[in-house]
Amino acid sequence: NDEDGGSMYCDFKKQWGGFSDFYDQITKLSEVRLATSGCTVNQGAGDGINHGDDAFAKLGVGIIDGQRFPGRCYDKVLGTTDGMEATWATKHQDAVNGKLHRYLAHLAETRDDGPTQATQWNIWKTYASFDGYDTLIHGMNIPAAEFSLFDHGLDAWGSPLKTVLSWACKSNMLLYDATANVQGALNAGATVALAPDWTESGMPNMLAELNYAAYVARDSGWSIQSRLFVEMVTRNAASGFGQLYRIGSLEEGKVANLMVIPDGDGDPFDDFMMAAGAGASYDYRCGPKDVKLTVVAGRPMYGDPDLLTTANFPF
Repeated sequence: NDEDGGSMYCDFKKQWGGFSDFYDQITKLSEVRLATSGCTVNQGAGDGINHGDDAFAKLGVGIIDGQRFPGRCYDKVLGTTDGMEATWATKHQDAVNGKLHRYLAHLAETRDDGPTQATQWNIWKTYASFDGYDTLIHGMNIPAAEFSLFDHGLDAWGSPLKTVLSWACKSNMLLYDATANVQGALNAGATVALAPDWTESGMPNMLAELNYAAYVARDSGWSIQSRLFVEMVTRNAASGFGQLYRIGSLEEGKVANLMVIPDGDGDPFDDFMMAAGAGASYDYRCGPKDVKLTVVAGRPMYGDPDLLTTANFPF
């Protein structure tokens, strides 16, 4: 791998650029894949687009775009030569003041030893924005012992402040043949979410992504329980997205997002992982056929006809 992420990654970006004229269709395809595999929230693509554009602004197939309009993406999330200390000091203060919930940074994406990758973590942990309002996507160069630094204590209201690791398992393994030390992160008490870097290099659906992550965990000798895998794509993901106050768990007052799978014989979380493939194979193609119903904000959006037509949802 070179400092830009390796030849395969560069080729992948060139292929993506060739689809730029079909971006609306690709976005909708991603939403369909999400809904049919039980997923209800997308990281979003709200930057630089017209908030009145039907291709993006309408509920469509029912995916909640977590980013919302206007987009708040920055072309450069971490300066490694010119410095971004002042910018991220401002972001930190915005978070403290309640102007934003979380900021997400692609950090330490490859195994490279070059300054644009391996040393990003060392730079980030000196910034004011390494403060527990940050979610780090990738984190491949973070030493296991330093995941303990992800715990930042409590905020002014007594709520925990924790940096979240977003585990981009399939994306990392596909492009770099390596991924973050998730077992080390868990052993240190870090919160780990599971999501692809982007849908193009992830598995074709959420259940397949879960299965692949379980496969990699088993192949790596890690011990991760079924319930924690489920939390990675629900509660922990909502926490890393700054949306735990409204999604991520089934509680009164939250948005009614849920999926239904066939009942199994054992523990519900084990049954769920069995529906995902339980890590049995790296290319297990589970997904829509295993999902009986997907409900977004109390609205049935995908599922078996009998459930879609007979379920009494007050929406």
